Amino acid sequence: MRILLTGGTGFIGNELLQILQNKKNKILILTRKSIKNKKNLEFYKCDFFKPKSYTKKINEFDPNIVIHCLWYGIPDLGKINSNLNYKYSKIFFKNILKLESLKQILVSGSCFEIKLKNGKKNENCHTDYNSFFAAAKIKIYNFLKKNIQKKHKLYWLRIFYAYGPNQRKQSLIPYIIDCLKKNKPINIKNPNNCLDFIFVKDIATYFKKIISLSPPSGIYNVSTGSCVRIFKIFQILKKLINKKYTYNLSANSRNSISFFGSNKKTIKKVFFKPKYNIQTGLKKTIQNLND
Repeated sequence: MRILLTGGTGFIGNELLQILQNKKNKILILTRKSIKNKKNLEFYKCDFFKPKSYTKKINEFDPNIVIHCLWYGIPDLGKINSNLNYKYSKIFFKNILKLESLKQILVSGSCFEIKLKNGKKNENCHTDYNSFFAAAKIKIYNFLKKNIQKKHKLYWLRIFYAYGPNQRKQSLIPYIIDCLKKNKPINIKNPNNCLDFIFVKDIATYFKKIISLSPPSGIYNVSTGSCVRIFKIFQILKKLINKKYTYNLSANSRNSISFFGSNKKTIKKVFFKPKYNIQTGLKKTIQNLND
């Protein structure tokens, strides 16, 4: 298979590369960096906001599968960056949809698209335009759904709370780890929130299973189907990193939420169950930091 991947040097994209690299796959990664190519793996330096810098290369590569994980500007999810991502993702897909060889399109969606972020959510729940990031994601999905051809399969993979090795330092779990290692006070607004945390290696496995099984097109929750309190994550990490940590992290339940994805469709259509629970996932994350 010929696989085109955007965001291949990012948190999730890098894990996808590890799991998709084999003798049968040729992979093209669009990147802003100069990176040395490997066997069956080509890093093509270009500017996503300058379509002329990559269109010819993609046409020559003629991918069977396109995986779009790129999102410029993280962690800034404000109006300007969100609008830029929507505008140039739309241009990108207008070109992609013309490819004769194209069979599958996989796009990383987000649980932040969901309107009411409380309770168990399936793929048919209402979406939310109240944030610029969510609005941009939803508009990309609507554009693809409207313009997709019958010969194509579209998978909108709505990822819940991803974590794992190489996640950006500003994210919740790396932040807690850093505070514990440096013995600094932790400031979390709602430590009693119960959220659906999914390990990055499980996310990559999910993408791979979608590619190999080719289930019906649609939205799929990339979730564990359960939730874990942030306070519990803190307790696990404290035990693993700094048992003598003395700063108080309040577990006030006021205004706390329980927000997680239903994985009923996932089990039925993709036959996927996460390999890593929160304990094993956190241990792997810390192990990677210490290697």
